[in-house]
Amino acid sequence: MDITSSKSFETRTVRDFALLLDVVAGVDPVETVGAPPPARPYVEEVGLPPGKLRIGLSSRGGGSTGPCHREALKAVADTAALLEELGHSVEEAAPATFLSDESMAIILGYWPLKVAMRAAPAEDRLGRALTAGDLERGTFKMLEQARAQTLVDFARTLDRIRDFTLRSLPWWENYDLLLTPTTGSPPPPLGLLTTPGPEARAASGLWGGLTPYANITGQPAASVPLHWTSEGLPVGLQLIAAPWREDLLLRVAAQLEQARPWAQRYV
Repeated sequence: MDITSSKSFETRTVRDFALLLDVVAGVDPVETVGAPPPARPYVEEVGLPPGKLRIGLSSRGGGSTGPCHREALKAVADTAALLEELGHSVEEAAPATFLSDESMAIILGYWPLKVAMRAAPAEDRLGRALTAGDLERGTFKMLEQARAQTLVDFARTLDRIRDFTLRSLPWWENYDLLLTPTTGSPPPPLGLLTTPGPEARAASGLWGGLTPYANITGQPAASVPLHWTSEGLPVGLQLIAAPWREDLLLRVAAQLEQARPWAQRYV
């Protein structure tokens, strides 16, 4: 299981993740903005009934022009049916920003800046600029993109993030969760995504177009391992909650885990 808000962690069970979140959660004194404190320890949310939830469903996102891979479509349909069996209401619905191509465009502009921020301390220690021989090809390409940007470009990216988030949040007044595939396809062949060409670009958009939304808005999101292909490849299911609703996300993830346990399954 993987849950992401400002950080991403992976654990084998929902309870393990809740324990981890209790350890790392809290106010960071060096940050200017902090999350409100939870009502109770996160581990106590595991097993609590989430109530009957209204859940939106989407098999598209990030501006993808075509549907997800058939295995991703099957995964999200099966999970929607399971959630309805558990008493929730599921319908086709998603924020307009999630469906647009904005999230992918914003994240492709923001990631290089994050790479540059992490490269700077390493360059200070080395006393030189990082080169292609120091980093993976994709990472170095993003570093080069960041080096070509100006402070004005950076400011514009931050403004786009704020504007995107403000336009995204009203949807959550009517829905508790958004269900999507975590990735739009099973794992692609090793090396395909870093191979130049149209096949790699198409695979990359399908593979990674559904997750940038929550990375931009900072909403908590969980990837739960509920589906495998006939070849034994995993296809995760993403659940996104409203801001500060990690508690609800943990309750629903635990409910799904109890219905279809995954901890003993290995790829």
